[in-house]
Amino acid sequence: MSSPLPIVVNEATKADLAALVAIDAASSHTPWSHALFQDEIETAVSRVLVARRRQGSPEVVGFICWSAVADEAEIRNVAVRSFERRRGVGRALVRAVLERASALGAEAVHLEVREVNHAARWLYASVGFEMTGMRPDYYGRNDHGVRMALRFTSDDEPPRGGGPGRLAG
Repeated sequence: MSSPLPIVVNEATKADLAALVAIDAASSHTPWSHALFQDEIETAVSRVLVARRRQGSPEVVGFICWSAVADEAEIRNVAVRSFERRRGVGRALVRAVLERASALGAEAVHLEVREVNHAARWLYASVGFEMTGMRPDYYGRNDHGVRMALRFTSDDEPPRGGGPGRLAG
């Protein structure tokens, strides 16, 4: 595994749409359409962050789509270019959402991941997410969904490594 390189995370723009669609198409069993990504960027409730290797670079190496309503946030889609995986991109994106969700007053961040996606489940657990349930056949026959959540305590900042003092018990 190569050592992680610096990662810059910022809000996606319409100029990033082609990259979002391409990364998702190469990463997902059920990729989102160009129109859906455009809606995510333009909708007030939805948010899309992109990761780049340096500030001002046009090259997007990963993205995360999330939303926040009242005191809850949800991670809805995450993907990283295959050659950038296991180099800290996904972790940087998830941490950016945790920081932003906490700043907006969220008490919890939820997500759903394929049961067979062990790398993603490990990543989420490593930053403090815990399994909260299963959804049998959610992604298709014998393709189960795992629900996970991270709950912020009222006086803590977002978790950096999943320590028990950062989670509500």
